[in-house]
Amino acid sequence: TEGFGDYAEILYDQARGLPFPRILEAYRRDYLRTAGDSAEPPITALRGPRGDEAIHGRLPWLLHGLRFAVDRSMQLLFTHWRFRAFTLDEFVATLAQGTDQELDWWRDEWLRRGGVPALGWHTETTPDSGGYRITLHLRQTGALYHLPVEIGIASSGGLRLERVRLDGRTATYRYWLTGDFVAWAGTPQAGASLGQVALDV
Repeated sequence: TEGFGDYAEILYDQARGLPFPRILEAYRRDYLRTAGDSAEPPITALRGPRGDEAIHGRLPWLLHGLRFAVDRSMQLLFTHWRFRAFTLDEFVATLAQGTDQELDWWRDEWLRRGGVPALGWHTETTPDSGGYRITLHLRQTGALYHLPVEIGIASSGGLRLERVRLDGRTATYRYWLTGDFVAWAGTPQAGASLGQVALDV
């Protein structure tokens, strides 16, 4: 429940244009320093009130990754289980019902497996017909995940966000922009928040 509470706070702030909660950023940094080592507790062992990075630095991002894939069925979850508790299996089954897809990948990769994804990327930017042709190469350098990624591209026309899901080891995405290309908006945003990102230039 603490993970749900954290994520609800993130969504509340996001909807109102507020900055990301600093305390959760600090928990996330602490978690990433030790993610995947032998001391990381399995998610089934995280019970009762806790105030550490195993809860606050991990669970909100697990929900973020799932929401990316099943956003429309979150309403079904809250409608079906309103004022009632549910198990982890019931949680996954309800979301699977709402999206008509199997969610075993999320359970296996994000709940049963410790650690976080490792994502590397590099880009090619070429002037083309008064604009720019942008090519982004992504690769998973560690264990494979179904990894949601938000690609941010800043140009004179503003910020453009593209949502993709990286299901294999590598993927290439191409975009064409009018106006002046400014910069990549940091790193692939969801990938950065869910895992660890290395930039090749």
